Formats: sequence, C-alpha cells, structure tokens
Amino acid sequence: MHQYINGLVAEAETLQEMLSLCRKGTTTGDIEKVLEELCGNLPVERLEALVKLRKQYKVYLLSNINDTLWQKSVSQMNQLGYSTDELFDEVFLSYAMRKEKPSIEIYEEMTQQTGLNPATTLYFDDRTENAEAGKRFGFQSVLVKTNHLEEHQEWQEINKNIKE
Repeated sequence: MHQYINGLVAEAETLQEMLSLCRKGTTTGDIEKVLEELCGNLPVERLEALVKLRKQYKVYLLSNINDTLWQKSVSQMNQLGYSTDELFDEVFLSYAMRKEKPSIEIYEEMTQQTGLNPATTLYFDDRTENAEAGKRFGFQSVLVKTNHLEEHQEWQEINKNIKE
C-alpha cells in the first residue's frame, strides 16, 4: 500500500491485491472510493494563504503521492478556484520522480532543481520520518499533524507577516 500511495507501484496491481483481501462482493470501485476519501479535503484558507505566500516567498510542494490521488487533489484545487501554478513555484511528486521521502535523494533532487538553500528553507511535513529526514538534510523542519498546518506557530508567523 505504501508504494502505491507514493506512486511506485501500478494502481491496477495494488487494487487487485487489495481486492483479494476484501469480503466477497467488494469491487475495485469500492476500494477507489475509500482511497478517494483518504485523500481528504483541502481547506480553502490554506490555498488562499499559499497564493499570498508566493508574493514574498518561493513555495514548493514535495509530496509522496501517486498520479490518481494527485489528479484528485488538482481537481479539488480547481473546484476551489485555484491552479497549481497559482499555488506553487514548482511541484515535486514521488510518482513522477520515482523517489520518495524520506530518502535523501528526493531532497537532493529538489534542491538541485530549485537552488534552495536548506538552511533557509522552512519545511513542513506530516510524517515524523519525513520531517526528521528534512532536518537531517538541513531544512528548518516542522512536523505537523495531518490537515492541521494552520495550528502551527511557524505557519501562523509567516502568514501574519505577509503583505496583502
């Protein structure tokens, strides 16, 4: 499942494997619906804040995600009136890079492509192992509770100092 979510294993293969573990009568469509629910909802306030942040800072997205879940996220952004180009300077996705956090290679590739200085980069992640890997790489790393980014002091401070 881990490799599927990160886009390193084909969706059809994973769905068939999951189906074999389900009770009789379950369909791959049922599994897809559950996976879609796991994707969660993007708070519009976060998207608004990202647009404002981009006026003063570079904003990058580094995500362990597969193509299906990414397309659902993009669709959600679009439904809320935003495009990825408005929200991020660049997007780095595990399935496209064929690398995943917390491997150091994904951080190296991202910083090489962007010219980011890890020491001056604030990095938020909702997985302990990824936040720790980011810190080892040199980022100012903040572990956030999934879908509770806005509760963190670092996020609040950045947003408080953004000029409208």
